[in-house]
Amino acid sequence: MKRCLCLFLAILTVSACKPEARKELGSHVLLQISDRSFNIPRIYIDYPKNQKSIQDSVILEYVLPDYEPQPPHPQERAKRKELILQGRMRGMLLEESSIRPTFNVMVKNFVDSKSYQLVSADVYGLEKFTAEKSEGKYATKPDDMFVERDQNGDVINFLLCSPPNTDRIPACEHRFRNNKLLYKISWHISELPNWRKQRAAAIDFLDNFEVIEE
Repeated sequence: MKRCLCLFLAILTVSACKPEARKELGSHVLLQISDRSFNIPRIYIDYPKNQKSIQDSVILEYVLPDYEPQPPHPQERAKRKELILQGRMRGMLLEESSIRPTFNVMVKNFVDSKSYQLVSADVYGLEKFTAEKSEGKYATKPDDMFVERDQNGDVINFLLCSPPNTDRIPACEHRFRNNKLLYKISWHISELPNWRKQRAAAIDFLDNFEVIEE
């Protein structure tokens, strides 16, 4: 409940509550993906100021946990650095779901290319896969992979997370689909136990800007 209230207040500061009111503001960009439309406050999008509409895909930028706008660059460089080190400066890639492969295909490609092995059938409701470190001078350990399947065995959530003791700011990249859109969001790895809440918050954040034709 606290998260929802904070999210509502953050959105309220940059836009009116009704889509009809947001349409009239020049500080918004019209986003159209599939047959859905959104009036996104420009402060969440790093696009030229004269661009009034975007189609097919977009990256939204914000500060977690309450989806606040990121501090402006370069005016607040120190604040941005602090938020980056805290793992709170994040982004969301949105695309039309139908133009991308199924998660079944994505997971198979990862397993085949990196020789992932299932190591646990239930980590916060997810299957966990790991892969061995590659060989060579610049060898790196592949991200740990987590997946959720539906009752038919199809992958419906797909996460890649920093392996232990590898990244300075360990994070998870989470892909999921909802209402014709493909989301790719990221958050600090400490939020892995709360991945469902992170997914719900991302959906709520975007849905607040949807233009609903009456």
